[in-house]
Amino acid sequence: MRKHIGLLVALLIIFSASSLHAQLLAGIGFDTSLKVEYLFGYQKQQYSLTPTGPNHRFNFDPSLWMLSGMLEATPFPSLSARLGGSFSLGTKPQENIKDKIVDTINQRKFDQTPNYYTWEAAGLYHLWNAEGYRFSFVAGYKMDDWRYNPADDNVRAKDQMISNIPFIGLQTSMLFPWWKARFEVLGSPFMSRRILSYQPYNDTFFEGRAAEGGMMEIRWEGAVGITPNLFVGANAAYSFIDLNGNADRRRYSPPGATEIKFYTGDSMFRVGLDLNFVY
Repeated sequence: MRKHIGLLVALLIIFSASSLHAQLLAGIGFDTSLKVEYLFGYQKQQYSLTPTGPNHRFNFDPSLWMLSGMLEATPFPSLSARLGGSFSLGTKPQENIKDKIVDTINQRKFDQTPNYYTWEAAGLYHLWNAEGYRFSFVAGYKMDDWRYNPADDNVRAKDQMISNIPFIGLQTSMLFPWWKARFEVLGSPFMSRRILSYQPYNDTFFEGRAAEGGMMEIRWEGAVGITPNLFVGANAAYSFIDLNGNADRRRYSPPGATEIKFYTGDSMFRVGLDLNFVY
């Protein structure tokens, strides 16, 4: 909670920093935004305890309201830097499939409350920056933290997925007196994800790390000008993650560990409204 409050305060400070000024080729020094977004999609984990055994699958279908903020600073015509973050607002319990034995009807469901937190930092090198158009190379780092907490104290189903994502990509953007737009494609063949999962039905703790695969993300935003510095618009994003790795499945009683191969994947959409200040 303290982390979320601190991030919200930081976003509000960034959003209200009207005294910030700098000079850029296109007349922009700082580009700040505050967004309210709706995130929804699908997450999956799958593993088999033996090479020929049945596949165990965990399915999550999160749907969350998000608060996001971004600050992009351009000290030089050819270079920019940005810092952004998001966190989920109050969420309700959602029913998730904690274990589905593929090709059978054996399926267990538990109510869990999803929470999501992410931040990123990136640098942009502008290959072209003139006449209101900008084409840039992007490189940065992003951290994602998904937590599915028990909705009922009597059912302790709990999951956490922490992703570390160094990324590269390309961006094209346009800025004119009464409208602006941005389109970005990002990719990461270097990302990794740590999985922590407790399965209450068989008193088993599952821990793993996946780093074989990667992430692809597409972002778009567009806005119309209300004043020369204030823009209001919409944004959308889609991200896809596909990873394989190794894990330990440890039963608390009796003790023991069995290393297994597992898969984790995401398919996530974000849509929202954007209030944007340019200085």
